[in-house]
Amino acid sequence: EGSEPVKEVLVLLDDSTRVRTDEDGRFRFTSLVEGYYGLRVLNPVLDSLGLSAEPVLFEVRPGDVASARLLFPSLDTVLTEECGSVDFSENGGILAGFARLDTGEPASGVRISVRWRVRLGGFTSVDRGPTTTELREDGFFLLCGVPLGRPVEIVSEWNGVESRPERYVLS
Repeated sequence: EGSEPVKEVLVLLDDSTRVRTDEDGRFRFTSLVEGYYGLRVLNPVLDSLGLSAEPVLFEVRPGDVASARLLFPSLDTVLTEECGSVDFSENGGILAGFARLDTGEPASGVRISVRWRVRLGGFTSVDRGPTTTELREDGFFLLCGVPLGRPVEIVSEWNGVESRPERYVLS
């Protein structure tokens, strides 16, 4: 189901040895010593969203040829899994990032919210949102359905205390 070979993808062996897939999506590591190895594919889009796939573990034995088939989801599949049934036609933005403390550690327990205003005819303005998420353990957050091209306020909340809103326009 949608598993077409992908050329020019970077494949890592134990995060140190790298090769690129050929036009048929194939790759090869040679002269491996006996043992267990972790194999993973780098996908810049998914990696930048903090949604990297876990390594595939396999065993190499003397004289054997080991093969592994690596599959990774498309960006559309990942967004459907992460965002659910968000209507991207009206608010097509995705806000993703990492929240960290001054020490560089993940900001555990923090909630990130995005809110914005919408004009409904004349001068009526209505607050929309908030779109809210809790951070993952590594500090990553992903908010779906954020409007593009108009101001949004991003707020963090920790232990019931809300930060000062930061205003941005996503494009």
